[in-house]
Amino acid sequence: MDVQIDRESAIALVDVGEASSAAEIIKAVEALFAHPGFVDGMDTIFDYSRCDFSKVSAEDLKSIARFLVPHLPRFANRVNLVVERDLEYGLARMYGVFAEEIAPSERRIFRDIDAAREWFLSNKQT
Repeated sequence: MDVQIDRESAIALVDVGEASSAAEIIKAVEALFAHPGFVDGMDTIFDYSRCDFSKVSAEDLKSIARFLVPHLPRFANRVNLVVERDLEYGLARMYGVFAEEIAPSERRIFRDIDAAREWFLSNKQT
């Protein structure tokens, strides 16, 4: 798991590595918040492209969404997720439904980090 902060574009990139559980996803969020360069409200990309969520359940997705509730003020209103496989894409969409019920925000799912970053840059909020 790795967190990189691009100060110039004000985008945080969280490489979740090969996470395969809700606990590992929560650790990635905690690593983001602990990073000394992270600033509350920063656009964030979570890279799940190497993850295997074949054992992640709907209840796991709900628990991640519930974990995030007290931390919502720290997130930007825009978070991009990057996935590679169809399974993770579908689960990311399902997570989006659960999260939207708890905290409305803009979540987009991409298959490529560069596309996710470019979307932020071309749609920069002022």
